[in-house]
Amino acid sequence: MPPAKRDPRYSVQDVISIVQNGESGVDLDFDDTDASDEESDSDACVDKENREPDCPANVDIEPPSNRHTMPRDRYRWQKKDFISPNTDFSGPALTDDVTSIHTPLHYFQKFVSEDMVEALATNTNEYSVQNHGRSVNTNTKEIQTALGMSLRMGLVQMPGARMYWETDTRHPPVADVMPRNRFQLLLTTLHFVNNFTVSETEKRDKLWKLRPWLDSLRENCLQVVPEEHNSVDEMMIPFKGKFSSIKQYMRGKPHPWGFKVWVRGGISGMMLDFDVYQGSINGVRVKSELGLSGDVMKLASTLAKGQNYKIYADNYFTSVPLVAKLLEQGIHYVGTARQVRLPNCNLEDEKSLKKKGRGNFDHRVEGKHNICAVKWYDNRAVTLVSSFAGPEPVQEIQRWDKVTKTYIDVGRPYIVGVYNKYMGGVDLLDSFTAKYKYALKCRRWYMYIF
Repeated sequence: MPPAKRDPRYSVQDVISIVQNGESGVDLDFDDTDASDEESDSDACVDKENREPDCPANVDIEPPSNRHTMPRDRYRWQKKDFISPNTDFSGPALTDDVTSIHTPLHYFQKFVSEDMVEALATNTNEYSVQNHGRSVNTNTKEIQTALGMSLRMGLVQMPGARMYWETDTRHPPVADVMPRNRFQLLLTTLHFVNNFTVSETEKRDKLWKLRPWLDSLRENCLQVVPEEHNSVDEMMIPFKGKFSSIKQYMRGKPHPWGFKVWVRGGISGMMLDFDVYQGSINGVRVKSELGLSGDVMKLASTLAKGQNYKIYADNYFTSVPLVAKLLEQGIHYVGTARQVRLPNCNLEDEKSLKKKGRGNFDHRVEGKHNICAVKWYDNRAVTLVSSFAGPEPVQEIQRWDKVTKTYIDVGRPYIVGVYNKYMGGVDLLDSFTAKYKYALKCRRWYMYIF
């Protein structure tokens, strides 16, 4: 019996050359499905020394995909002086006129407009009819009163919302404004969208129950004149309860402490833009060329191009493609970075800098985009990347020395001082909002985001 005829075997190089040359005389069965990065990196059939792969003959060989790739040799770092570009700010200036200071209510209405409150009252009445069979008959004035009571509860915090009406713990600015039962009824019937008019396409958004309110609030935030220096960081909305339907929010693992929100804020602590993190979409994480840095790019895209705005972020977001992409739009960047996200950037290791002593640093400059990377050793090594700030001029700062029990002078690169000065905007905002939280207990998890 003659041996079974086997299909011809091809190496990876043969397949790539066949595809690039457009040869049609070879019959190959390609699989059109896209493989993930993890699968392609751990392919056991491909030999690392470019030898012929030892694979079964019936294994489909996937052609090179057309998606964007980031070759490691795209960026070339050199040991040379960094020349800072012209970063003079040309955007609108913030006014310091005393006449521009308004009442707290006026500032609140700049973000929560009357149209938003009116829509909230309408949807609340419709939801109460749909869910309970009768309307709560609320109006914009009552909704505004309930919101003011919630803020007041954040200033005078108690373990539970009912305690503001109890005899021993009664708080007149809350208890005298609205009865307890009425306040709790409004709290349980607050609604932001008509469930019967939302399409199936809109329901693919995990925050569709809150989306109209979030979009209106974000539009009002974008009306604020942005500052020259903006920081991007995450904020956490506390939530330790259980989701009534976890599939409505995340198909992955929810954060144990609450909901993540990416925020762009000014150095003054004003929130200028935000985006609520939703995890994967239909169980699949959307991959882009920028990866996690795409969240920063989304928040920075609303800034005017070419006016030399500055963005600051930590190593969770920083990558060289992000800095280059922002630089193309006239937006500069400073951020801490992880070494694995700096391809071909051979900075000194931490042990070498530690031997030289505190205050020593090493730097490299990417010639094509004029991006500077600096590794500075203080108590430990930290790496920063910027498109406008470099190591010079070195500033002298004081640090406590445990050995001599005295303060000593330590050199600090200019890029570190700039980062420390302008990075804390979102942290300042988070400390403000932490004061306005009261004991909310609700089965609807999106109410905590509201």
